[in-house]
Amino acid sequence: MSNNINGYFDKEICNGCGKCCIQGGCGYPPSDFEKMSYGFLKSKLEEETIAIEAIIKPSFVDGEYTWYPLLAMRSRNIDRGIVDLISYRTPCVLLGEKGCTYEDDERPSLGRYLKPSENGDCKQMLEREKIEQAWIKHQDTLHGLVKYFSGKSVEENILKDISDLKKQMKAKYPKSFRIDFKGNLHYVPSNDQLDDETNDLYSVIELTQNAKLKKRKIK
Repeated sequence: MSNNINGYFDKEICNGCGKCCIQGGCGYPPSDFEKMSYGFLKSKLEEETIAIEAIIKPSFVDGEYTWYPLLAMRSRNIDRGIVDLISYRTPCVLLGEKGCTYEDDERPSLGRYLKPSENGDCKQMLEREKIEQAWIKHQDTLHGLVKYFSGKSVEENILKDISDLKKQMKAKYPKSFRIDFKGNLHYVPSNDQLDDETNDLYSVIELTQNAKLKKRKIK
């Protein structure tokens, strides 16, 4: 396994697994991009290998429990759009028959610094919290790009994504979820064992149902 400033690679382990890439594209920190201007990021997104995602974050504002979306960028997923804020993940568009179609140094940092393990317990060597913090100052740019590519605001996209997710989760696990007359999704104990992604997404939906959306004012 190589271990240097460019990341961690073990082609033998990864080619025999590919689990991470099958589960969706990996993330970029801002430092992966030559520029962080609106025009430059727009041109990168138009290459159709990168998507904008949202990380749902809880917060307290004036004593009130709220949530807000933190926008970031990652590799695009198959059959998903450039604006792909919250969704069930599909395989990364960069995944080819022989692994990632990018050269090692071209890959998103969250992919390059995912340390492979023979037992499949791969470890992320970068601190996600620091990467999320690095995206904070670029939120206005990303909000503008979401509006450009989708024609809708971030809030409009997220509320649509959440509505779609509720229906998808209920269809996937009809015995485990119900939707009430207000449109809220509720877990119903059953013999079904929910997959990890559904559990994670349900946590997001619970947060958005139990707290108010903190709308961002774009400068």
